[in-house]
Amino acid sequence: MFEYMYRDAGNWKTYGALLLVGGPHGFRETLRGCLEWADLFVAEQVGVPSLYETHLIECDDGPSDLDHAYHEFVDLREATEADLVVLKVVGSFEGGWFFRRSNRWNAKGGRSLGCQAFAELLFLITNPPRSAPQPD
Repeated sequence: MFEYMYRDAGNWKTYGALLLVGGPHGFRETLRGCLEWADLFVAEQVGVPSLYETHLIECDDGPSDLDHAYHEFVDLREATEADLVVLKVVGSFEGGWFFRRSNRWNAKGGRSLGCQAFAELLFLITNPPRSAPQPD
């Protein structure tokens, strides 16, 4: 499990998690080496679903000067049985997932319309909506 969150400058938090194939052992330090200040990243730049829109809804707030592009890495851990029921696999530790960043994060462009649209599309591909049963 890759656990992360969006935390605005007012310290309001929205959590997210991704289910990955393979064990997280040995990846935590490698991952932290790819992050800004060992825990920050721009979700859209590595194909992680952005939590920003969810954050605005959960906090019942609109965009403000407390917002920014960074998401925060929380932890890598083994998935529980409950996690396996709720989440779909979206990547692999062994496949080099997440380690494809450049030397710098583009925090100013992190929430651009194009990046946001890509992140939403990726989220829909990896988590397709469940359709309601159709009557006969």
